[in-house]
Amino acid sequence: MQQQYGAERPVTALIAFYNTKALGIRYLETALRQAGYHVSTVFLKQFNSRSPSPVTEGELDLLCQHLRRRRPLFIGLSVMSSMYLDTVHAVLDRLQRERLGPIVCGGAYASLFPAHFLHRGVPNVLRLDGEQTLVRLADALRTGGSWQDIPSLSYQAGGRDVHNPVGAIPEDLAACGLPAVHCEDAVWIDHGRLISGDPQRNVLRYEVAASRGCPFTCPYCCCVNLVRLLRLQALWEKFLIAWRRLKR
Repeated sequence: MQQQYGAERPVTALIAFYNTKALGIRYLETALRQAGYHVSTVFLKQFNSRSPSPVTEGELDLLCQHLRRRRPLFIGLSVMSSMYLDTVHAVLDRLQRERLGPIVCGGAYASLFPAHFLHRGVPNVLRLDGEQTLVRLADALRTGGSWQDIPSLSYQAGGRDVHNPVGAIPEDLAACGLPAVHCEDAVWIDHGRLISGDPQRNVLRYEVAASRGCPFTCPYCCCVNLVRLLRLQALWEKFLIAWRRLKR
């Protein structure tokens, strides 16, 4: 099956949890496709803000069967919330046991708590904006090159956690492209079934974001802390610049 999916383009896989809109995943798909990669996107479970049903063993079997057919270069997990961590842990445990490919975690929760996943054996955690970072990581995994200096990555080395400085936000956001409206190789897994195709195609609405990320600072949301993370990074970079000047 690698010949079918990866003869012309290397295969990558992205998993969105309880979110068929999955704006971040759709931006990442666009970036990877522009860089020449085939993207297989899995939408795992339907959105439920009150009591999301946990993933079942049968659904994990379907997920692994799908990934085994694709044989991806890496598997990216978008972890946006702590609400469904039990399902994320179940998926991680199964993927690690089946050895279906290197795992990368990203998303709001992973950005704020990268150590949570590093200590569960995840090789790389991607913090904040991920288009450029994920493409560079994919290139390194494909060619066998070094990835340890890629901005925004967290990993473990010598028994300690390493958090690379967060990469700069692209000034030309148009270069990132629009989020994929129709994911090219998508499946939706829920209620014990795997359905081929992008589930958003069956929704009679189209949501538009007029900013890069949410512009609001609601007290119940993590957006304000993500902004703080960016600001702390900017202050750190200014400090390093000043320090280097003093040392000259």
